[in-house]
Amino acid sequence: MFTCCLCQEETVYVSNMCMECAKIRRIIGLYGRSEVCGILTRVCIRDNEKREYKIKSELGDESYIKQVKWINKTEKKESKQ
Repeated sequence: MFTCCLCQEETVYVSNMCMECAKIRRIIGLYGRSEVCGILTRVCIRDNEKREYKIKSELGDESYIKQVKWINKTEKKESKQ
């Protein structure tokens, strides 16, 4: 009894990957690792502009967006130190 080597959540008995992760592995084999990573980055990861738009569309509160910008700037300054 082992855990999946990719997601590390599912218990597997016969192979080293669960069914979903094996499907992901086949997709990577078909399209290539860099292409799949590029797709995941474009689709799943939001940049600051998209994040602000989403917050604005969901909440409609400008003051909250200003707070988020201030927090992001503060975090960047602290990470540089």
